[in-house]
Amino acid sequence: MTWFRPFGYGVSGYVDFNALFKLNDYAVSYALSYVHAPQNTAVQLRFGAEDGVKVWLGDRLVFERSAQGNAELDDIIIPVGLKKGWNRILIKVTDTWGAWGFYFRITDSGGESPRSLIFDPERDNERVKKIYGRLRREKRFRITKIAAIYTVAIAVFLLGLYFMVSNIYGKIKIRRMKDDFVSSVSHELKTPISAVKMLTETLKRGKIKQDSRREEYYDMIIRESDRLTRFINKILDFSKLEKGGKVFYFEKANIVELAKTTVEIYIDEAQDEGMRLEFESKSREVFAEVDKDAIFQVIFNLIDNASKYSKDNKDIRVTVRSENGNALIAIADKGLGIAKSQIEKIFDKFYRAERDIVKGIKGSGLGLAFVKSVVDAHRGKIAVQSELGKGTTFIISLPMERE
Repeated sequence: MTWFRPFGYGVSGYVDFNALFKLNDYAVSYALSYVHAPQNTAVQLRFGAEDGVKVWLGDRLVFERSAQGNAELDDIIIPVGLKKGWNRILIKVTDTWGAWGFYFRITDSGGESPRSLIFDPERDNERVKKIYGRLRREKRFRITKIAAIYTVAIAVFLLGLYFMVSNIYGKIKIRRMKDDFVSSVSHELKTPISAVKMLTETLKRGKIKQDSRREEYYDMIIRESDRLTRFINKILDFSKLEKGGKVFYFEKANIVELAKTTVEIYIDEAQDEGMRLEFESKSREVFAEVDKDAIFQVIFNLIDNASKYSKDNKDIRVTVRSENGNALIAIADKGLGIAKSQIEKIFDKFYRAERDIVKGIKGSGLGLAFVKSVVDAHRGKIAVQSELGKGTTFIISLPMERE
């Protein structure tokens, strides 16, 4: 907006939006300027004057008023069309000493200043080129800024959508894992309880006459009870491990004897004629500071795991050796194997592969998680070597001496 006020022999006022006018000397009687439009543009001429005023756009008189009055803001609004290139604007007011002159501005239909118009009474094309160059850069910057804002907004939206879907999927997965866990635990508990109940009822009814057969039934009851006890202890111990409440009693133990005893107990309890479980160690003694009960459960769980995933070919080998100050325990089978994409997940709590569910392999999803927790508590490591259809080997490395 430009405001002109005649005063003495000069002109005072202020100029905004590059609205540069060439004024006559002494008093304001006319103001001349040229406005450059990059293309044909519809605008509004807005001005006010205390005196009579005439306005020309090019050679065309677009407004005339002879009466005097107060110069109100946007008192006069004239819609006109600017042609592409230079457009001459001439404003003439009545010479009246002491008058407060007039103001003038150009806006779009909404009353906003169009940034693409350039005022210059000298019609300096070089200046116009520089201004348009700056405006183009500013426009590109604004477009880039807007694009960046939209990109960030879309990215945030997609990220939020991803987290929402992941959260929903995670809840569905957890619920399914919970259902599988309840089903598997129910099966694990039901099987030995049913066996104990059946064997006990048979003995109570006196159907077993031979002492040797009765002893056999007693042994079966003890085995199923031990199996049930170990399963319950595994769940309870895992719960304690998670809460940091499990206490380990470390002592120097012969890992060879510990692993060999575990194998013998498993063979005795499994009573599986189709299974070939072998133990091998080149050394008679490999000592390490461990919690004997915890490591026994680790080896037992891994043997049981190998048996479940071996199906018909239950060829399992347990080996013990020492290497670089560590006691190594390896449990190898020739079973189904594990896909490489799942090896990192098998130690997760409640994780069970789709293959397990499809093939009806029972399990609580806690066995390997428990194994990993115990090994970590012993400052050891566990590695897995597996190939689908050819078998799996779990290798536990335990430091022989605790620091």
